[in-house]
Amino acid sequence: MTLKMARCADIGLAELPHATDGLGRVLDLLSEDCFRRGGPSLAALVVAQSTGEVGSAFRGNPSSERTNVYKHWRDVVHT
Repeated sequence: MTLKMARCADIGLAELPHATDGLGRVLDLLSEDCFRRGGPSLAALVVAQSTGEVGSAFRGNPSSERTNVYKHWRDVVHT
């Protein structure tokens, strides 16, 4: 299996200024790219240092999504 990385310009990051107030927009774009590829959101892996958990804007169950990420990439790596 060949993995193809999205270019920043393809998912709207080329015009994105440095995030001074968080990574929300970047993580939204990351999630959208993951969903378009049929995979779980890697944004579930991005947590605040102070809480060890995703931000309040995360939609869904972060624990379940992290499990889906681990299973997905385990399967990709071992095929």
